[in-house]
Amino acid sequence: MRRPRAPSGSRPTGTGAPDGERVPVLRVPRGRRTTPMDRVLYLALTAMIAFGMTATVAVNLLGDGYDYRETIAVWFRSVFWFSPRSDLMIGAPLVYQVHAIGGFLFLALWPFTRLVHVWSAPLAYLWRPYVVYRARRGPLPAAPPTPVAVREATARLGR
Repeated sequence: MRRPRAPSGSRPTGTGAPDGERVPVLRVPRGRRTTPMDRVLYLALTAMIAFGMTATVAVNLLGDGYDYRETIAVWFRSVFWFSPRSDLMIGAPLVYQVHAIGGFLFLALWPFTRLVHVWSAPLAYLWRPYVVYRARRGPLPAAPPTPVAVREATARLGR
């Protein structure tokens, strides 16, 4: 019952992930570059997604199938509660093990990349007062002088 539904979540994730990886690379302003650590993180993310897709397609759809909910899900929960049960991961297919290691590698690399800014969301923005725009009354203020005009005026004064 579970196997036919497995691709329904992994297909959009696996096919949409490359688009999501391109966004931060393309949004880098001109003159700035993607750091080497960002490239390492993108590589780790791509590998993790590839192993996840391989686990879904090769093992569950084309192969005999593997019920990861009985072993890997329980193992992950035990890791999350700082009481890891390695015996649950020993019998898992290698592609699942590598996928899990890729996830930990991704989390380990995260703080050393630009992706760390995901956690610095400007939450105060939600509660800031509104900016009120009012119509001007009277003439517009004069434009500030250009640097060339300031130099010429200074030269005329003899300074």
